[in-house]
Amino acid sequence: AENLQEPPVAAAVLSADTLLDRAVTTEADLPQLAPGLSVRASQNSNQLNYALRGQSLDAFSATRPGVLPYVNEIQVGGGGGASAFYDLQSVQVLKGPQGTLFGRNATGGAVLFTTAKPVNELDGYALARVGNYDLRQVEGAINVPVVDDALLVRLSGFYQEGDGYQKDLYKGERAG
Repeated sequence: AENLQEPPVAAAVLSADTLLDRAVTTEADLPQLAPGLSVRASQNSNQLNYALRGQSLDAFSATRPGVLPYVNEIQVGGGGGASAFYDLQSVQVLKGPQGTLFGRNATGGAVLFTTAKPVNELDGYALARVGNYDLRQVEGAINVPVVDDALLVRLSGFYQEGDGYQKDLYKGERAG
């Protein structure tokens, strides 16, 4: 924990409550709360491209990404794959060069996803969503203290199913 006015970097920190209140459910929703951040799918919807301060990644060249995503301080994918966007404690968007952050150079910045940590009490949640195209989402977590202050377990999961918005007339299936 540190005052955001102290470190020499522009940062936006989004708590779990803020993400829930603002209905941020995917990485594509983050630019609503983090000005200057751009998130778009590159070659497919599972490969994301983060951009900050004009630093980005060209999916069709051999350049290295300018903005790196991290989950629990571990870099995920070279081009920024879609992360498991549930049961998060916070999301931090760090703008500007991150030359020493976790040992990997990122000239544009970094997006840090921190998952919820186990706590010393029996706790949990369940959340269900429905949407158009027969979309169904269920997520939840349970927190169990096995041995007080020594062995804490948190199990979380996410399930999504739905029909696509494109219809393949030949096969009669939905995609998207």
